[in-house]
Amino acid sequence: MKKSLLLLLLLLSTQLFSQTIPCDFSWNNAPTTGGNRDFVTSARAQIDQGPCLSFAFNAAIETMYGIENSVYGSSLFSLSDAYLDYKVWNAPNYLPILNSSFKIPLAVAGGEINAFAPQTCPVNNPDINGCSIPRGSVLAYINHANGQRSYRIFLDTNFSPPVWAVDDGGALGNYVTVGNATQLSTSDINSVNDIKTKILNNGPIVVKVSGIQNGVHDAKKFRNYNIPAAGLSYHAFTIIGWTSDSRWVIKDSWRGMSGIVNTNQNVDIVGLMNSGSVELYQVSGISYNGNNTSTNPTVLSVNECIPTINLTLSSISLDIDYAHIGGYLYHKFWVSSNIPVDRWVWGIDYPNGSLKRSQVDNSDSSSILMSPTTSGLVTVYVRAYKNGQTVTKERRIHLSNGQSSGGGPENGW
Repeated sequence: MKKSLLLLLLLLSTQLFSQTIPCDFSWNNAPTTGGNRDFVTSARAQIDQGPCLSFAFNAAIETMYGIENSVYGSSLFSLSDAYLDYKVWNAPNYLPILNSSFKIPLAVAGGEINAFAPQTCPVNNPDINGCSIPRGSVLAYINHANGQRSYRIFLDTNFSPPVWAVDDGGALGNYVTVGNATQLSTSDINSVNDIKTKILNNGPIVVKVSGIQNGVHDAKKFRNYNIPAAGLSYHAFTIIGWTSDSRWVIKDSWRGMSGIVNTNQNVDIVGLMNSGSVELYQVSGISYNGNNTSTNPTVLSVNECIPTINLTLSSISLDIDYAHIGGYLYHKFWVSSNIPVDRWVWGIDYPNGSLKRSQVDNSDSSSILMSPTTSGLVTVYVRAYKNGQTVTKERRIHLSNGQSSGGGPENGW
């Protein structure tokens, strides 16, 4: 039965509207009352280790704006990951900064405005040649006294050789602010279904993985990341859905592995959260250029998941070896199933053939009397049909010709 989930995302509070959980779901192919919609922007790859939380939060913010305003596909926009990263810098600062009405500008094509510094001259981290752009030079524009401005990172050719430099990139342009960024607590999440319900009703979840067990980083439980030799303090990505085979659908910025991808199966994300290795975050109340939030909330239309149980059959049993009925010799076979079956079909292989009599079908068992036309080694088979599943069981057995009883009493039961 279909139910609708109204995603009414308020600035300061969020209300859950339904516990209907589909077998699989993803915000990049979300079933809405208007058809399937893509609320996820294209994945972007990090140029180096460090800014993954910026990518993950921006991914959630971009999708959340689409969900709250029924904006999808080519109408979505991408944000500047560098601008947010250079402002925040340290992981604990994300929530207070996002909750301070900080303006995150939309990404600008061209690679200079509000972009990451090149790997050959990173911010606050000199490369082997000693080149580095002071973070303070970037913050001078982000924290401008007259309001946030854009910065420009460019190669200044007035020097020989040219040097990388930072200057004013002009007015900030189009931007978004976040009304509410929050960390989910262990009291919010007690099961995988709790996480799925949060994703359905509240949008994507930002995941920060930081634990190490037995020398192996917990991030590798999600994907087979190539952890750098220098180690990894944490990694972050955004969960946008799940698959029917117990994988999370994530938007990941890991260099060389970025994209909309699936995690490994059966990751114990609840256990990792309880151990402190995983932190979960969500955002809501996304305002574009200071306008009202949640102007046209998306309405989902999802099917409740009814897990498929694989049909299995018992071995074919020979209930009665010989039964003389009406002048014929019969053999009685029987089989059972683990779930109710829609239809049973019995048979015996050629050339023996058979006459069949008194097939008795129950929902979870079936029996049949068979009378072979000749004696010999034969294969008796039974097929069970259930909701598109077909399961066959066979038994190889020597049977006697049953077309003449050879005299003897008739036996019934």
